[in-house]
Amino acid sequence: MAKIYLVFSFDDSRKYMLKCAKIIEKYGLTGTFYLDCRGLKDLSVLNVRWLGDLGEVGSHTLTHPDLTALDVKKAFYELLKSKIILEEILEKRVESLAYPYGRYNDTVVELTRRAGYLCARTTEPFSLSPFQDPFRLKVSFYTDPHAFRDFFKVLRNPNLLFLFFKPWLIKVWDKLIRSAIEELMRREGVFMVHIMVHPTFIAERDDWNRFESLIEDLSSYNLINLTVSDFVKRMIGGNL
Repeated sequence: MAKIYLVFSFDDSRKYMLKCAKIIEKYGLTGTFYLDCRGLKDLSVLNVRWLGDLGEVGSHTLTHPDLTALDVKKAFYELLKSKIILEEILEKRVESLAYPYGRYNDTVVELTRRAGYLCARTTEPFSLSPFQDPFRLKVSFYTDPHAFRDFFKVLRNPNLLFLFFKPWLIKVWDKLIRSAIEELMRREGVFMVHIMVHPTFIAERDDWNRFESLIEDLSSYNLINLTVSDFVKRMIGGNL
């Protein structure tokens, strides 16, 4: 029987991030909420602490730049200062980072380590492996329609080959996620399904009912729901 870890991470939008958080709380789930410090003006201290209590608050840097385009000193400042600011608000350690725009390189990875993070998430999709580089964490699916050009990337993952017969699912994110998890539940092994959420895009498409319906369904499955950092701690500790 499959052992499936379920991880949610939320990027960028502060206003709609709270709405997403209330939905996952309603169904007893948790997630990681990545905040860049520009948006803290849109949230109260109580909002940020509530997100940290519901799951985990991670850094999305100070001003959301492409870290690969900055010199080393500026990139390190973005990483370290945002961590310090969030830790002062939360009164606890900030362990996880999401690279802005998903952009990173070896230098950025090393700076992230030096700034004291435990792990960092990219935006590279279609990974279901629970065993990854903690500073190059991939995701599984977006809560947005994937491009048709991504179809062949999907088929590189042997656990997603069933999509060869259902290519239309690449554009229907909620059905894609459900179908993939239901397929994994029929298999043997350990998997990690990491769902990356951009709340602004859900709001722009008015996909709130679809999002809540998906969350309700996932809460009824036999999945192990963790924050990004808690998952990484298990992975590093060999406790998967």
